[in-house]
Amino acid sequence: MLRSKEVWEKKFKVVLGCFGLMEKLSKEDDLIEYASTMFRNPIVFDNNKIEVKQPLPYNVQDFDKLEKSDLTEDHLIGTSNMVLYMFKNELYKKWRDVEDFKKTLKALNVLLLVTKSLNNKNNFKNTWSFNIDNINDCIKWNDKLKSVGIKKLICNKTGRVRMVDTVWKKWYKENKDYLLPSSKKTEVAYRIMEFSSWVNPLND
Repeated sequence: MLRSKEVWEKKFKVVLGCFGLMEKLSKEDDLIEYASTMFRNPIVFDNNKIEVKQPLPYNVQDFDKLEKSDLTEDHLIGTSNMVLYMFKNELYKKWRDVEDFKKTLKALNVLLLVTKSLNNKNNFKNTWSFNIDNINDCIKWNDKLKSVGIKKLICNKTGRVRMVDTVWKKWYKENKDYLLPSSKKTEVAYRIMEFSSWVNPLND
């Protein structure tokens, strides 16, 4: 069920309040990292509606043959990581209205069906956590998949096999307007990363 505009507006005010409180806590890095975990409920989970979800239109090879009860949607970036990423890059300062917030949330809310056993593995999910210094690496969910041997994905519509890095590049290109930081200084690093991906093209 879609959420009303009025409810979205109220939730949006709460989200901005959460980031305002995080600013007050930002003098201590360890508090910010705790806050990103504690605020994932009001910022991410409480707003986890269909219009802000971005399920990848791909399957992991052979996973589509399994029973649905054996599969679960994984937040490839991670919900606590999403909060810390938005804070570190001051994305909330770019939001003119609730629609900008929703688009940012959707850009980061990347989902992929994986097996429950894989989702519970330490080297897949539990270790995919970052601190304030390296949080920008959390959007490289292609590295997360490759760390457990998933290097290719199968398109749900065409059946074509794509390299995980190729799928990531397409996602980044389509969502970068809502991923790039408010700070011009930090944005330079992202532009360099983007340029590097184009001068070192990955094959399908």
